[in-house]
Amino acid sequence: MLFTFGVLLEALAGAPMAVGIFAGLLVIVVYTMIGGMWAVALTDFIQMLVFVCAVQASPRKAASYRNYGGRSRQGPEVMRGT
Repeated sequence: MLFTFGVLLEALAGAPMAVGIFAGLLVIVVYTMIGGMWAVALTDFIQMLVFVCAVQASPRKAASYRNYGGRSRQGPEVMRGT
């Protein structure tokens, strides 16, 4: 998670990755200190619900694309790699 903060701040603001990592650490520590472990646990629970919904929706979404074909529905020049 801290690495993600670093990469995000580096990409958006051009700051060094180390600055983003320490900024992310500061955000996490302050959030935990203000809200306590209950806030952290509640956030993790909501995140888990989002993941469960995404896992349930992924196969349905993938199945809806089966009629679009893939490389076989493209022109012969694509199939040859030219």
